Amino acid sequence: MPALPTATEMTILVVDADEDRAVLLRRLLAPLSQARVLGLPDAAALFAGVADGSVPAPGQVDAVVLALRLAGDDAVVTCRRLRDDELWRDVPVLVLAADPEGDELQRCFDAGATDFLRLPFEGAEARLRLRAALQLRDAQRQRRARETEISAARDELQRSLDIVRADLGAARRLQRSLLPAADPMLPLARAGWCFRPCDEIGGDIFGILPLPDGRIAIYMLDVAGHGVPAALLSVSLHRLLSVRLEGATLLDDEGRVREPHAVVGRLARLFEPQPGSIAYFTLLYAVLDAQGGELQWCLAGHPPLLLVEPGRPAEALADGDMPVGLLSSATYRTQRRMLAAGARLVLYTDAALETESAAANEPFGLQRLLERVEASRSLGAAAAAQSLEAGVCDWRAPARLADDLSILVVDRT
Repeated sequence: MPALPTATEMTILVVDADEDRAVLLRRLLAPLSQARVLGLPDAAALFAGVADGSVPAPGQVDAVVLALRLAGDDAVVTCRRLRDDELWRDVPVLVLAADPEGDELQRCFDAGATDFLRLPFEGAEARLRLRAALQLRDAQRQRRARETEISAARDELQRSLDIVRADLGAARRLQRSLLPAADPMLPLARAGWCFRPCDEIGGDIFGILPLPDGRIAIYMLDVAGHGVPAALLSVSLHRLLSVRLEGATLLDDEGRVREPHAVVGRLARLFEPQPGSIAYFTLLYAVLDAQGGELQWCLAGHPPLLLVEPGRPAEALADGDMPVGLLSSATYRTQRRMLAAGARLVLYTDAALETESAAANEPFGLQRLLERVEASRSLGAAAAAQSLEAGVCDWRAPARLADDLSILVVDRT
């Protein structure tokens, strides 16, 4: 239990017309007999003395002892006045009372009194009650100090969150600026897409762009995880999957278009597994000759490519290889197929398959996705992408998606 302040630290104001009580209280506080115990006749003398400097200021006072009956302002009014004053609110107020059960004492407690000192004085009890009052004061000050620290920390956290939100907003705008145009103009092809990250920004990215030899590069990738780290890696990959960047991944040193397995293999060498790091991604990279009809693709751990051709049911081209960044020994293959005129390709991330219904936790699954693809066969590429997105989101509703969802529809016109 903390000790009382030393004699030179203790200052007690006794507000009582009976001057002898201040003298008696000073004696009872032994071994604090040298403590400053100042007698004041009434509340007016207390407040006037503080104002003119003849009485110690609140910050220098350890406790105030009030007689239950005071001339002028009574003890109840004085308690309330002290408690309503910011400077006095932590100073313990003890009321001198002969009857601890009396109504007037209870009114003092209701007005903010800390405790009472019984009359006539009993030394041990008076010291004990004073000690408890000072401990309560110290606890209140510590609590307020913690509240101030917490409030300052909360304000700082809010400022940090505001900065993060602003940065995330800028990152979201940057990521969206990397996506294809709403209706990209391509030779003998049309495309439509949807992009729905589950956070402010996500780990999905996709693209469709003309190659120097007249063919079209198409890719969809999904970085493991989501949020800022996944988005940063996805943006880096987008830059690598470009024909404008010097030393671009899509072209060899002579500017010739690389086959899909060579593109994926080059990325695998750049993103070899690192000890203690789990940074990998799935990728579907394809090259479409929209005029001749040949499709080449490499599937690196990504969900199956969906193909819809006139007069044939939608099918999933599921044969694939390992994700990039999991095994340094992984190898990749280019697959080929001739497409009929009017063929449709559907690329998507695994949220389209793994999104669970809000009620039964049942995944949407490949079969439902194929059925949705069949149902949107007559729609244009953009409308078909929106239809597929709606199917997955309606399956999850009313809950939000748990993973980033991207869908890219490409039609060979």
